[in-house]
Amino acid sequence: MSPMEEFEEDLAEIKGYQPYARRIFWTGANPFAMSYDNLKLRALTVRDYLIKCQTMAMFASIRDIKNKEVWQLRKLRAMGINGLSIGVESGDDETLALANKGYTSADILEQCRKLDEAGIEYYFVYMTGLAGKRSVFVNCSC
Repeated sequence: MSPMEEFEEDLAEIKGYQPYARRIFWTGANPFAMSYDNLKLRALTVRDYLIKCQTMAMFASIRDIKNKEVWQLRKLRAMGINGLSIGVESGDDETLALANKGYTSADILEQCRKLDEAGIEYYFVYMTGLAGKRSVFVNCSC
């Protein structure tokens, strides 16, 4: 993420064009990787600049959710962070290991249950073909 000063400059510019924006998407590689305190500060700052903003969305990884407690996720949700596009890449453990993702399909389920408990909406982004051309479907009744 940008330094806080740049973040505020961007918000001021948005306010100039869309003072009543109700939804924003934080861009960048992976904003949800920031600490709870940094996310909280930025979410509250958004609310200072864009008083009608109801929803803030951003990219996330399963690893980013893992280091946040449910109570923290609930508070972030209350501040308006309610839309994570999660790059899970695959739900297959062999493929996740091959891609060196650092988590398993069980981790995906566990972390998404935390988001469910906190009331945060999320969407998965998959990388079709990640397993390669020799991948097979197990238990396929096609």
